[in-house]
Amino acid sequence: MNTSLNTIPAKFRHIVEAMPQETAVIDSDFKTYTYKQLADMADAVRSSFGKNHRRVGILMGHGIVQIASILAVIEAGGAYVAVEPSLPGERIRRIFSEAGVDFVLTGKANTDRVKDFNPHVVAGIEELLKGADNAPVASDVRPDTNAYILYTAQRSGKRKGVIVDNENVVHYVNAFDHEFRLGPGDVMLQSSVCTYDTFVEELFVTLLSGATLAILPESNRGDVRSIVDFAERTGVTAVSAFTSMISATNQLRRVPSKLRLIIANGEVLTPGQISWLKDKVNAIYFSYGLSEITVRAAWMRCDNHILAPGATVYPIGRPIDGVEIAILNENLEPVAPFEPGEICILGDGVARGYVNESDDTSSFATMPDGRRVYLTGDIGTTDGKIFYFLRHADEDVEIEGRKVSYREVESALRQNPDIDSGVVCSFTDTKGKPYLVAYFTAKRSSVLSMASLKRHMKSLLAWFKVPEFYIQMGSLPRKRNGKVSLKDLPRIFKQ
Repeated sequence: MNTSLNTIPAKFRHIVEAMPQETAVIDSDFKTYTYKQLADMADAVRSSFGKNHRRVGILMGHGIVQIASILAVIEAGGAYVAVEPSLPGERIRRIFSEAGVDFVLTGKANTDRVKDFNPHVVAGIEELLKGADNAPVASDVRPDTNAYILYTAQRSGKRKGVIVDNENVVHYVNAFDHEFRLGPGDVMLQSSVCTYDTFVEELFVTLLSGATLAILPESNRGDVRSIVDFAERTGVTAVSAFTSMISATNQLRRVPSKLRLIIANGEVLTPGQISWLKDKVNAIYFSYGLSEITVRAAWMRCDNHILAPGATVYPIGRPIDGVEIAILNENLEPVAPFEPGEICILGDGVARGYVNESDDTSSFATMPDGRRVYLTGDIGTTDGKIFYFLRHADEDVEIEGRKVSYREVESALRQNPDIDSGVVCSFTDTKGKPYLVAYFTAKRSSVLSMASLKRHMKSLLAWFKVPEFYIQMGSLPRKRNGKVSLKDLPRIFKQ
């Protein structure tokens, strides 16, 4: 491994110089573009706005122009903030506003939607292919330079902007290469939306390894038959997708003839979801990850794995290169083998943090030895070698026979402009029926009107999700890891 290639631009330009005429991208219309052409297009985009911009929004459909724009932003020393045009206008504006983008790269059709964010219209493919004779030299991008900000849905019920650096991405690409050996001759399907970390995987593990990226037409998404047809026509050899799509392919009983590798990601993977597929491809993996740890932290080869007696889902596996997984208690202390604890991630994949530092920064903590750790909120265990997912720490509660997510109710509580922070718990009355209690701190010292607060909650939630009691506190009790200590909250009794 060349240790000098520790940024995205360095690795990409190394590939361009080594194999300029190899195919980099098969676009959704089946036109192909070489690495040299992709680099020329990135240069042309970069020449239109210069360099040393901190954050740049990207609002455009999937295709070669989007990929060139992403590379242009990173090579200019900026972090891209990519958003799907299909998102509601208010959400798009909120993301770009919170991220503080300098401008937005987009097409003519979307300029009015981002008119308050200095839109730059990117030229068409033919114009970009001419390159730029006077393109500014790529900035001196460092390993700790931000590469992208990914706004992704969290279990907290809101979207957070996760900041990821160049070195995080390069770490993941190197770990992926060590495990899967993706390279020239391989074709990776690009089917994920740009607000998922799977998109980061598809894009960078492909273009920084000399493989080819095949971009699925947006009209084909969600239709497994169309996806398989496209993958067959483009010679796809590798796919990373949600377990639901893997399961649908298993039921279809059709796979592209050149497919050798499937990487499943999502909640869990069961033997039944790959019962037919496991004999049709070289390898099937289940991967565990979150945006805060740069795509994946662990993976497990499943097609040749025999589950332990009583087990119904595959383990999350072993840590990827450069990552350490620890099962810790609330004091950030390791638990004994086979005991449950929180799945915590350390090492090269841990992201910089969130755009808005008030966004649940307790998810990031510092170990007693000074190392930075990400607390996933998932409960797991380990035998010392293989790690197992057990459940989410914030399990649902049943109210009136219906499941209610604590996080959804907490999200509604925090949307009140007078609320600073809040948490929701459930207790059981003397008849064994659970009820919800909301604890919160206010942005001002004055006591809030409980009636108005309850009206606020009723406007956002179904009736059975609205807490019965509201407790205003000066501060919420915290554990050592920064999360709210539920057991130290005052209990509210109900007959």
